[in-house]
Amino acid sequence: MSAFVLSISQIDKRDIDIAGKFAAELGELSHIGIPMPKGFIVTASCFREFLIENKLTPASAEKQVMRGFMSNDMVSKINNAYKELGGVLKESKVSVISSSPFSFEATHYEVKGDANLILKIKEIWAAQFSKISLIKNSINNTNDLHKLDIAIVVQKKIESEKNGRIFTEDPATNDKTKVVIEQGKNTAHYLISKKNLEIIFKGHLTKAKRSHRISDKEAILLAFLGRKIEKYFYFPQEIRFAIHGNIIYILETKPVTSIVQPPVGSLSHTPHKLKVKRHILLKGASNFPGIATGPVKIITDSKDLQKINPQEIIVLSALAYDLFPKIKRAGAIVVKNHSLTGRDKFLYRIEVGKPSILNVRDAGKVLHTGNVVTVDGAKGEIYKGGLN
Repeated sequence: MSAFVLSISQIDKRDIDIAGKFAAELGELSHIGIPMPKGFIVTASCFREFLIENKLTPASAEKQVMRGFMSNDMVSKINNAYKELGGVLKESKVSVISSSPFSFEATHYEVKGDANLILKIKEIWAAQFSKISLIKNSINNTNDLHKLDIAIVVQKKIESEKNGRIFTEDPATNDKTKVVIEQGKNTAHYLISKKNLEIIFKGHLTKAKRSHRISDKEAILLAFLGRKIEKYFYFPQEIRFAIHGNIIYILETKPVTSIVQPPVGSLSHTPHKLKVKRHILLKGASNFPGIATGPVKIITDSKDLQKINPQEIIVLSALAYDLFPKIKRAGAIVVKNHSLTGRDKFLYRIEVGKPSILNVRDAGKVLHTGNVVTVDGAKGEIYKGGLN
C-alpha cells in the first residue's frame, strides 16, 4: 500500500504523526495478536497532499474543501483497499473513524459503497476547516495547517449480536484486582479476577435472549484480552468489543484517567473516590492535568527527542514552544527548571495536551531511564511504579 493508504498492521506507536492516536493504538494491538476487524488507514499524508493540490488555506470554507479535487492516485488506492475488505463483487459496510495525532477524540460514521466512502472522507477533511476547528487549533496562516492533520481509519463493520465494554479496573470502586465486563444497555455484568480469571460475580439485568448475552466462556476470554492490553499499555483501559458468531473483535481501547460512573441499573457497587496510598517520589507545579503511567526516559540531547514512544514519561531540562511537535508523542512530560508563559501554556494545551509537571528540580537525581512511574498532572505529583 502507498503512503496515502496503509494497512492497520503497518502502523505502530511511531506513526502517530501520519496515522493519529486512534490508529496507532489499533496498530499496536494488531502486533500483540489482539483480534480486530479488517481495515486500513487513509493517512494524514493523503490529507496534506489534498490541501496542497487544491491550494487550500485557513481562509478556505468547508464547501471549498468538499469541492476539492482528489487525484486519481488517491481515489484508486482508497478504492482498492476498500474492495479488499469485501472481496470480489461485494461492497462492505464500513466504520469510518477520524484519527487525530493530537488527541484520542474520534468521530464515527458508517457507510457502504466506494463513492460514499470517498464522500465521507472529504466530509471529515472539510470539518477540519470549520470555524470552531480553526479557533480551537489556533490556525492563523498557512504555516499552521499542520495542526489540522487528520487520518481516517476504515474498518469492516461488525454486525454483532453482542457488544459492550471491558474495564481493566472496577470503574465503581477503582479495584485494580478485578476486570469488569459490561454488555450493551444493562444486559449483563461480570466481575472477574484479574489474577486467575475466575468469575467473582455475574448478573443479567434484563430478560434478553440467551443468544444475545455473553457466555461465561466469552466473559473470561474478554477479561484475558483486557488484561493483556492493560499490561502492554502500562495503564488501566476501557475497551470496546463486539462478538459476531463465535468471534470476539476488539474495536477500540483508551486509557482510563478517571473513575467512570457505572451504567444506570448496573449491578456494580456505589461509586466512591479512589483512596490509595502511593509512594510519592517528587512534586512540582501542575501544568496540564491527566494521569499517565510508563517507563521514564531522560532526554539528554536532541537525538533522544526523535525516538519517543507514546508510553514514555520524558524528563526535560527545560520546556519551550519549539519542542512541542517533538514531545507530543510522550505519555507525560516532567520538566526540571522551567515554567511556561500564558501564551505558551495555552498552546501547550492545544498542540500537546499531555499530563505535565513543571519545576521538578530533583527529577534528574531521582528518576532514571527505564523505571516505571505514574504522573498525576493535576496534583503535580510523581509516584513510584504503575497503578496496579
